Amino acid sequence: NNGLTPMWRKTLTFTVLNPECAIIRFVVLDEDMFVEHNQIGQATYPVTCIREGYRSIPLKNAYSEEFEISSLLVHMKIKE
Repeated sequence: NNGLTPMWRKTLTFTVLNPECAIIRFVVLDEDMFVEHNQIGQATYPVTCIREGYRSIPLKNAYSEEFEISSLLVHMKIKE
């Protein structure tokens, strides 16, 4: 893998007790074996704004500036 199109293929399941106050945060880290992990990008959204299906989540840097060509492709499924 050249790092340009990494894939995780992970399923995460969690319970939201108070959707009006809950947020979901996506964080991408550069994990190095011998040094501290560096944050590459992140995105934060209110849970009430999340919609089902495939979504492209744009990533922002540590200064909340959007990366031009950086995003996560995620599949969301909401169970009530």
